[in-house]
Amino acid sequence: MAIGSLCAIVALVSVLTVVGVRVLAPAPQQSVSVQFIDLSGRVQLEYCPSLPGSFTARAPATDLRATSAVLPVKVTGQVCGNPAFTHGVWLYLNRSSITVAITGSP
Repeated sequence: MAIGSLCAIVALVSVLTVVGVRVLAPAPQQSVSVQFIDLSGRVQLEYCPSLPGSFTARAPATDLRATSAVLPVKVTGQVCGNPAFTHGVWLYLNRSSITVAITGSP
């Protein structure tokens, strides 16, 4: 009886650990090349003044496989045109106005 209880507790702790890691750990990101195909749809944000028509970024692997209308990508402050973003900035781009090519592995 004690061995069964011990095994159940170990299994429960294992499941909780796996769930915790999946929730708290950041999703793997891939290097991507982004190019606007519709320049009128190009994102012009006041905090990202010189975003070029074509740039490299990082995107979550799960979002690259998803079919949502918006793709989040993270660019550096230099790409964005605002070096104050020392850790980069997330942009949420409309998939219908961009072409994305995977350039690196997670």
